[in-house]
Amino acid sequence: MKKSLFLTAIATLFALSACNKLSTDPQMPCSGNCIFALTKAKGTITYLNCFDRFAIKSMLSNEPGAQPIYGLPDELDDQMEVEGLAVEFSAAYRSNQLTPTFFDESIESGSIFQVHLAEIKPD
Repeated sequence: MKKSLFLTAIATLFALSACNKLSTDPQMPCSGNCIFALTKAKGTITYLNCFDRFAIKSMLSNEPGAQPIYGLPDELDDQMEVEGLAVEFSAAYRSNQLTPTFFDESIESGSIFQVHLAEIKPD
């Protein structure tokens, strides 16, 4: 029982420290329904047909086998809606509540988020 509690405490501390690494800039707060925030992250604009919207494709890790994440911005300037455009951005990520028009098997549903952009610019 004590060993189980100890392992749970260690896992919780590890998870909290991982989350803190994602949101380190006080200018990009992560509160409310925010899961994590990225500051001055690199990404690529991509069109997600299944949502009929542009998204920002980025990586949380450079580890081998890491999968990309997709952020569906609440608002995106028309000038940024260019397939393949490299961007630098800061955003707060939250769970995706949007319903796709069809299921896209090439994209893992857990890698799709909605984002509130604080800033975005071509890279």
